[in-house]
Amino acid sequence: SLKHLDLSSNRISADGANSFADLLKVNSTLQELSLCSNRIGDNGLIAISEVLACRNTSLKKLWITNNQITEVGLSSLAIALGSNKTVSSIYIWGNDLGGKARDAFQILCNGENPRLKPE
Repeated sequence: SLKHLDLSSNRISADGANSFADLLKVNSTLQELSLCSNRIGDNGLIAISEVLACRNTSLKKLWITNNQITEVGLSSLAIALGSNKTVSSIYIWGNDLGGKARDAFQILCNGENPRLKPE
């Protein structure tokens, strides 16, 4: 069964990320997903975040670097990670973190119950 999937630099758009989010709903083996250097944007990340919040418990690492994502999408991911207890590593550089998302990730890393460990 597939545990690691690297789809970096494949010109995946928000529509493609939405389709992939549908697959994550039913997948129970994928542990690492790399979507680096695509174009998933905020809408694509929001779709993936919604799945991570309540429907996927196998993914442990997510790479979404350089994907034209703003603080809107990154904030959505941070909120999802508050309820998802399996994702332990995320890579988000090359996107527009912004204040709201930065604050949300800071709580995940340094809050009362830290969920992520900065590398």
